[in-house]
Amino acid sequence: MSLADLGGWLARRAAADPALATLHPAFCQALLERGLPVWRSTLGLETLHPEISGTQLIWLAGTLEETEAERRGILTRR
Repeated sequence: MSLADLGGWLARRAAADPALATLHPAFCQALLERGLPVWRSTLGLETLHPEISGTQLIWLAGTLEETEAERRGILTRR
């Protein structure tokens, strides 16, 4: 497997299953299979949601951790 086909692989995989919680680890695994020594990857996304500010996915050596940040406001201010 080469890096040249990685963009096509990502497009096909995202079309089949667009959920980031499955796509991000699969992408990290695809990088490993192509010989890149990846041990940690972080994906942070802002969300257009009234209560959630964003989501962060952290892939660390084969495990995935997902966290959501609450939107700050008068009731959630610290």
